[in-house]
Amino acid sequence: MGGGKKNMTEQEKIKVIKEEMKKIDDDSMSDAELIQSIKWISQNLSKTDKSVVNTVLARKSVSARDRGVLIEIYGKHLNNELWELTK
Repeated sequence: MGGGKKNMTEQEKIKVIKEEMKKIDDDSMSDAELIQSIKWISQNLSKTDKSVVNTVLARKSVSARDRGVLIEIYGKHLNNELWELTK
């Protein structure tokens, strides 16, 4: 979720999260979009995930394997966010 969206209602947040999850499921998120999204959420990641993300982002290009790892981390984050909002 991008910067400047702090004043969203829970319903709006849920909608954005579901849209992001759909992009992951459809594999329609570009590498640039994925990297941008990962950067936005990086402060909320565990130390291990943050370390993995930093390693991947330090490379010049994102391989298919790297992309899979980033998608897994981002997907896990989105699921956690969604769970927090709907519990």
